[in-house]
Amino acid sequence: MPLTSLLAAAAVAVSMPSEVHIAYGDEVSEMVVAWASSIPEKDGYVRFAKQNGSQPPTSCSSFQLAPQASQLAMNTSADRTTYLYHTVLGGLDPSSTYYYCVGFTEDVLTDPVPFKTRSSSPESTRVMIFGDTGNNHYWSTGTVPTIRKEVENGTVTAVVHTGDFAYYAKDNDGKQGDIHAQEISNLTGSGMVPFMAVPGNAEVFCYRPPGIPLWAQCMEDYQMRFIMPGYEKTHSLWSSFDLGYAHYVLLDSEALLWCGASQSQADQLVFLKNDLEAAQKRRADIPWIFAVVHRPLYSSYNSTGEQLAMRDGFAELLEEYKVDIVFSGHVHSYERTYPVTGNYTITSNATVDEQPNNHYRNPKYPVHIITGAAGNGESIDRFSTYNWTFSAFQSIDIGYSRLTVANKTHLELDFFSITENEVIDYVVIEKDL
Repeated sequence: MPLTSLLAAAAVAVSMPSEVHIAYGDEVSEMVVAWASSIPEKDGYVRFAKQNGSQPPTSCSSFQLAPQASQLAMNTSADRTTYLYHTVLGGLDPSSTYYYCVGFTEDVLTDPVPFKTRSSSPESTRVMIFGDTGNNHYWSTGTVPTIRKEVENGTVTAVVHTGDFAYYAKDNDGKQGDIHAQEISNLTGSGMVPFMAVPGNAEVFCYRPPGIPLWAQCMEDYQMRFIMPGYEKTHSLWSSFDLGYAHYVLLDSEALLWCGASQSQADQLVFLKNDLEAAQKRRADIPWIFAVVHRPLYSSYNSTGEQLAMRDGFAELLEEYKVDIVFSGHVHSYERTYPVTGNYTITSNATVDEQPNNHYRNPKYPVHIITGAAGNGESIDRFSTYNWTFSAFQSIDIGYSRLTVANKTHLELDFFSITENEVIDYVVIEKDL
């Protein structure tokens, strides 16, 4: 066979990875690398190395070979399969820059991509938080490039997604899920910063033959694409991780609200109680605790019955262990509450810890942030005209939240409007140790 034909055959035989992203592992010394292919490649490889010198590497040929990647085959229709890979980089030094490359042979790999490991002791962090994304030009041409610019400028520690991806991952024989996952990769600088997530109601999907009832559906697309801490036990439905001065606990609202999920919710509540108990014992060193869950416990949008169920399911534990902020999405807009507890109806308000609008000091109850306005394939959700006393700020602008945890006693939270190209909400939270 002529040389040109051999080269062409080799090019066809070896594909390049797509949808590359990273996530925090079970240990501070670990980082998960995940990627995808439309071709059933037999093997997946990652090479990685700690930065050596001031100049970035141009190839990974001399890097250490990571453990063989696991492959998951996801059937997105009767005749289409997406192949998903992940591996864990272990033994990483804290507060260090590493480079990694991904591929399907030991030698044909992507260009080197940098990431920074977590510190072994608390440090200041800056996290982008948002949800309800995809199949919308505001997301693709607004939120994605805006956050990517912040990532490339080195000002972002991690990205946290509050659920509802792609709108919907199953559409177009699953191609919509692939498109959105590639946008997530682009947003994180092709895998420069970790992407952490919780599932939403839009993730309740897996390909099944006709006639299978709704309650038998699952979160296959989400669970296979996004490998969160504790994946072997909880399959990314709920998890937690430490980052700087904060502990994040990631929860699954659908285990509470979907039919047939009672056992899952019982398991989740055992996890949540144990996790918060452990976090409480370390609060002298890591004083901030944040919860992330797709559906809000409080919102001025008209869905009070659903919010009551969420409060019945989670509020007692979140308040008992004095969680500082609860981040959610689901409502396609932005809202910040005052510190709040209790139930409310159209004739009675919840209990509010009265504080200055933009400066909360030693709040008695959790603050709730609804940040589901990053750009979705449906529409903006407009708020009720009723004047709920727990609501401190509302906006229907496209945008995302930015959380800066400066130290043990001080954090800053803002909402950056893509619509206005500026910060439109800002709050400082301080507490005494």
